[in-house]
Amino acid sequence: MLTETIEGIAKDAERRVLAQIETHEMHTRGEPWLSDGLGYIRNNACPFCGQPLDAAIVIAAYQAYFSEAYRTLRAKIMALRQQIDDTLSEREIARIERTLDKNRAALEFWSRYCTIRPPGLARTEPVGDTLRSIRQTAAALLDRKAAAPLEKIVADERFTSAQASFEAAQTDAVDYNQAVQAANAAIAAKKTATGGADIRSVEGALARLQAMKRRHEPTSRLTCENYQIALAEKAELEDRKAAFKGRLDAYTQQVVGRYEQTMNRLLDDFQAGFRISGTAHGYPGGVASSNYQILINDTAVELGDPTTPHEKPSFRNTLSSGDRSTLALSFFLAQLEDDPEKASKIVIFDDPFNSQDNFRKDCTVKRIKLCGESCTQVIVLSHDQFFLKRIWQRLSAQQADRKCLQLARVGIRDTRISTWDIEQATQARFVADRTMLAEYYNTGDGNLRDIVNKIRPVLEAYCKYLLPGEFAAADTLGTIIGKVRAAGAAHQLFALLVDLDALNEYTRRYHHGESENAATEPISDVELQGFVKKTLEITGGL
Repeated sequence: MLTETIEGIAKDAERRVLAQIETHEMHTRGEPWLSDGLGYIRNNACPFCGQPLDAAIVIAAYQAYFSEAYRTLRAKIMALRQQIDDTLSEREIARIERTLDKNRAALEFWSRYCTIRPPGLARTEPVGDTLRSIRQTAAALLDRKAAAPLEKIVADERFTSAQASFEAAQTDAVDYNQAVQAANAAIAAKKTATGGADIRSVEGALARLQAMKRRHEPTSRLTCENYQIALAEKAELEDRKAAFKGRLDAYTQQVVGRYEQTMNRLLDDFQAGFRISGTAHGYPGGVASSNYQILINDTAVELGDPTTPHEKPSFRNTLSSGDRSTLALSFFLAQLEDDPEKASKIVIFDDPFNSQDNFRKDCTVKRIKLCGESCTQVIVLSHDQFFLKRIWQRLSAQQADRKCLQLARVGIRDTRISTWDIEQATQARFVADRTMLAEYYNTGDGNLRDIVNKIRPVLEAYCKYLLPGEFAAADTLGTIIGKVRAAGAAHQLFALLVDLDALNEYTRRYHHGESENAATEPISDVELQGFVKKTLEITGGL
């Protein structure tokens, strides 16, 4: 193809065409450009300017030069060029390379079972590189031929070298394919010989043999030994767990039953009107826990939980606040009663009742006294002075073993613990007056002038109760303020001095003997409420 040309083209036409290409410096693209341009002539007019071409001698030369034979030759060149691109495309080269890779993998596998002569290529240059080289050098030559179809193109050294490599690769391919055919025959024979075998059985046996081999490798042997040790430790732990669970079950059965009896006895003492039954234990989530039912009028009620519907009987909608308080107290007392070390313990009751009637309060007092007789010490904390008074009176026979203390606020942050005279603190007037102040502050009930005249007595009594050794029984609020001011910042009531002084000045307006208009001085409800609030805060909180 590179040397093919066309005979019979007039020398003058050839000369003119070549001269035109040289004059306009069209170089290798000149002939294709001029040949294509002839196809755009319509009505014998120039495609550029539209002028007539009748007298253009060069056009006749073009037409003679670019004849039908010229176009046929150029088409053959382009077809060959395309054929080379298609036959030696990257896709085809990749397909050949994949085939070689698959054959290598198959050879590696089947060589373990058959005697196979490995197919190979004598040349070290990769086949893909050889095919790319012949494609690229041939395409370059054909591109030169397409640019000048009438010229004879001589193959260059690059193409000659690539062609030699390509021919050598073809020879290698013949030998390679013969070796592949021989290998396929050997593989087919092996398959035929083993055709009656169960593939799955053979594969399973092979897998077991491979596993046995790995089992005796150093790493696997150590892993197996550690696994056996872990299994033995697990079995030991399971046995210990079972033994402990058995002991825990036996202990729980005994303790839960005893607690049930003790609690029901305590609930009877409190006249609770209900009992507990169906006590049982379990291990939800691996944690030991117990459960029980409430028996009301011989009807069992489940404890329930926060998701239990309100219409279904449960702990929260069948027991009153006092009943729940009684049940909680019974739980605590039952635990304490069955504690073998209770004689060495200190027991603290913090407001041990809630919404209890007088009978249950009295039962609570009795139980607290019994705790004091069986434990090292009992401490009772409460805001209810009259409840504490009940305990105090119940212990009248043990005067040496009872003691009353109080926590009194001094200023904003400080608290003082001191001896508390419960008899004097619970006397009728102080309690009654302070109760009236609290009711007025919370509800607005009461005569305003009566309320304002109770502020001073309440403050005076409080200071005398707090520090009985510093203030005389006849000291008025003004006298108390004077003593605190004289003592200075070291006095415990010094932080309250400003508030006490303000309250004293406010009540002076309504105190007979200190104000001429005490009986007629108008009283502001808002102002009075503020001073009452301050009085309640000083004397123990709202």
